[in-house]
Amino acid sequence: MEFQVSQAYQDEPINKELAQMSYRHFMIIFEDLPITKSEVKEGRISQEAIIACRCVNVGLFLSNDMRRDTEVSLVIMKDGVQIITFPGKNLRRVSPDERSISFFILKAIDLLARLPAGVVRELDNGIRVERTTINDLSEKWNSIPLFIAEEYDHIRADSDVKFVEGGFIYEIHTGLLPDSLFDKKPIRLSRPTSPERFILEINYQIDLNQ
Repeated sequence: MEFQVSQAYQDEPINKELAQMSYRHFMIIFEDLPITKSEVKEGRISQEAIIACRCVNVGLFLSNDMRRDTEVSLVIMKDGVQIITFPGKNLRRVSPDERSISFFILKAIDLLARLPAGVVRELDNGIRVERTTINDLSEKWNSIPLFIAEEYDHIRADSDVKFVEGGFIYEIHTGLLPDSLFDKKPIRLSRPTSPERFILEINYQIDLNQ
C-alpha cells in the first residue's frame, strides 16, 4: 500500500522526548459531537458519535492488545476547543466495542460541560478531557511534526516517504481549523473518505517502516 503525500518529506529533527519514544497522535476534528445517555443506552448514537467510536477502535485496538504508542483525540470546535483524548499508554477498562467507547465519550462530554477553560482532567480510566483555546492548542500542536489530510489534485504517491511520528489531523468537514493555528503548514496527506480509513492507512504505513 502506498500513501499519497504532497511532496517527498525529509525527516526533520524532533525533540528528545519524541525521539526516545514511539509516538503518534491522531486528532479528529468535529464541529460538534452530539451524544445523550438515552442514545447510548439504546444503541442509537449520532453519526458523529459513531465516527468517533470507530476512530478510537481502529486507532488503538489490536486483536489481542492495544497500541500503547498511540493517542486518539476527539477535538470539538464548539464553545472554544474541547478535547477528549484516549491515550493507549494509560487507557484502562475501555473495550473496543461501540457501546463501551460511546459510554466513555458521554462521560467525558458531561465532564467537559462543567470544566473551566484552561483546565485538564483525567478520568479514572486514563481518558483526558480538556477545554482550551486556539492559541493554546497552537502552542501544543506546533511542538511536534504535523500532517493533515487534505484533498488536492496534485498530491502524488511517493514510495520514498518515511513518516515521522507526530500529529495526524483529519477534519470531518474541511475548514474547521483556522490557518492561524499552524506556525507552518502541516505536511499534506491524501484524504480518504473517512477518518477511520485515514487512521488505518497511517498505522499501516508506520508499522511497515518500523
